[in-house]
Amino acid sequence: YINTISTIIMCVIWGLLGDKLRDKLQTAADKKWVSDYYQINEVIKGLTHNLAPDISRTELIQRVADNLQGKVECKEYSLLIANSDDQGEVIDYYFQSAKSEEAQKIKSEDKIISYFSHRPKPCLYKHLEEASLKSAIQEKLNISKYSVFLPLHSAEALEGVIILGQRKSEVRYSKKDLDLFESIINTVFA
Repeated sequence: YINTISTIIMCVIWGLLGDKLRDKLQTAADKKWVSDYYQINEVIKGLTHNLAPDISRTELIQRVADNLQGKVECKEYSLLIANSDDQGEVIDYYFQSAKSEEAQKIKSEDKIISYFSHRPKPCLYKHLEEASLKSAIQEKLNISKYSVFLPLHSAEALEGVIILGQRKSEVRYSKKDLDLFESIINTVFA
């Protein structure tokens, strides 16, 4: 009789707490052993927490990149950010490499800017169409061939591009990653 009662009590306790415990253990195990694992909820929650309504374009792009780097665990990232005049018109862009302290100026008419100005979706380096574009990116930006580009558009112009480098785990970016990145940039820059 006592065994039956204790079994019932254990089943009730497991029913109440077991699912939460399983989620915690599974998440920890996935994070430890699955090389490209990250929780989409955590990425979105981190972005929502870090974005305030009154921040500059540069700071917004920097915060999105910082959050993605931490959650996706890429080795490094670089930023291509629009530079505007007093009326808000884009005059040129600055490229800030993870490898260099100094920002590099890139003209608005540049082939790289032109390409991303007309491309609203994230793309992998290997999927860039033109060999001359790949060459220009390697020459001017010197980024990894395993990078992913996240173009950030406002209604007026290309605001910037976040370039996430290769992952620490060296697992390549997947379609799932590109879909997540597209959702994030559509949400943040809507």
